[in-house]
Amino acid sequence: MVGEIEVGADACRRTLEQLGKPRATLAQQKAYLLGISQPFQSLVRAGVDGTYNDAFFGEVRTETGQCKRLRAVVQNLHMGFAEEIQLQGHLREVVSVMPSSFEENADGGGPEKILRTTYLDHISSFMSCSRGYVFEAVERFLHLVLAEVCDEETHDAIFRQILAPILTETEIKLKVMTKELLKRRGEGHPITYNPLFTEGLQSARNERMRQKYTQVIKGYLGTSTSARVAYTNANVDIESMVFSLIDISELNMDHFAASEALDSMNAYYKIAMKQFVDDIAAYVVEQELMCGLRTIFSPVSVEDIENQDIRSIAGESDESRAYREELGQKYEVLSQCLQICRRYIVGRTPDKAKANGGSSTSGSLKRKRHSKR
Repeated sequence: MVGEIEVGADACRRTLEQLGKPRATLAQQKAYLLGISQPFQSLVRAGVDGTYNDAFFGEVRTETGQCKRLRAVVQNLHMGFAEEIQLQGHLREVVSVMPSSFEENADGGGPEKILRTTYLDHISSFMSCSRGYVFEAVERFLHLVLAEVCDEETHDAIFRQILAPILTETEIKLKVMTKELLKRRGEGHPITYNPLFTEGLQSARNERMRQKYTQVIKGYLGTSTSARVAYTNANVDIESMVFSLIDISELNMDHFAASEALDSMNAYYKIAMKQFVDDIAAYVVEQELMCGLRTIFSPVSVEDIENQDIRSIAGESDESRAYREELGQKYEVLSQCLQICRRYIVGRTPDKAKANGGSSTSGSLKRKRHSKR
């Protein structure tokens, strides 16, 4: 019975803490918003920084606990976006003019052809979809924090009148920044000073030369496999094979130029793709969205809210006042019952044990004295 009373009293206490003190006046309403903005800001900063020490974050194995770990959620979204770009970012061939049906048949299929302008529109749409995933995670996290620090009625009002407009404005900024990044990649001359470009270009050339060397050596050894083979024929013209390896050159200038251009394009594409993913994560999501969450609803921002908005956000309905009064009475009754039960348990148990122990001891002594007589 005592355990049930404790559970009921604790539930009433937590609900009363969420409802807060009565807020009939403007001063009480502003004080209430200031009071909930402090733990709200602390929890949001903890979620953004990835410090999950507060009890609010709960158990990591639950779905709600995972949603509350905002830094981990956004990090996984960054990794998923990078993987998506890496796996599907180069499945199409970007062309300035679409080929005719005859040219497509002569090409033998190959990658899907897509116009440059259409491709940029496709990437913009893809980025908008990915951006939506991040916003869904952020909105879900903010709802969970609000549910922790205030009642449901105030929760809805704060999100609708304070957080939603800020998130909408932030999303517009993200769209502008994303279009700007796409514009940089889609227009102008491709420039990079990253030393990995030279490394990638040389690696592509070395791979092409390796394939040519392999074909020459296979021809001299009379084998078609690249696996390890045992060869004992002493009639191989070593000098001729060496000259063949040295003399590997591309006589078709157009083919040579196209090959060099392709290697350069692939090397640049790898650099640009990684840079693009990093820019989206670092400048778009982190700089504009995640950093802005630290001050999205802070005590300083509460001071700037107009009086009429404070009344509409923190003002109480008649139902809320009645509910607080009912909970207060219930909590008082349960607290009194709990005190009575504890006094009864603490006061009765030692006396009873003492009484039982005392009577038992005196009776045994009397029996011993009687037996001696």
